[in-house]
Amino acid sequence: MKPIEIDSIDAQDWTPILSDSTAEGYGMVECLLRDYRQGKNQFNETGECLFALLEAHTVIGVAGLNIEPDSSFSNAGRIRRFYIVPSFRGKGLGKALLAVIESRAREYFGRLTVNVGTSGAYGFYESLGFETLESESITHLKNLVRES
Repeated sequence: MKPIEIDSIDAQDWTPILSDSTAEGYGMVECLLRDYRQGKNQFNETGECLFALLEAHTVIGVAGLNIEPDSSFSNAGRIRRFYIVPSFRGKGLGKALLAVIESRAREYFGRLTVNVGTSGAYGFYESLGFETLESESITHLKNLVRES
């Protein structure tokens, strides 16, 4: 299953991923949908993007890339709203999703940040080369090398 870039959230079914994320106590999918519909964050600034994993037309995974809002981290992109439906975890889909985000980020940014909402996800990011960071708004940072 290959991540696809999303340029409109209306072409997919977000009900299962919204339900699962809410049931787990995470608000990232709800925030993504609300902010997108209200025009607050449509992942459409230079270098930004939104990718999803689909089964048929149903979203089972999502991750976005925004410009890092913390100005003390210049030339950085920020991973946003990363979530995989529980029944699809452990199959390499999160790594595939992060790989396309990282590849896109290399085109525009020198580093990639994330604020991991739960310590249970720390190992995931650290296994993919992210370093922990003590910051109010960022838990992990990865310096990017441009692909040739």
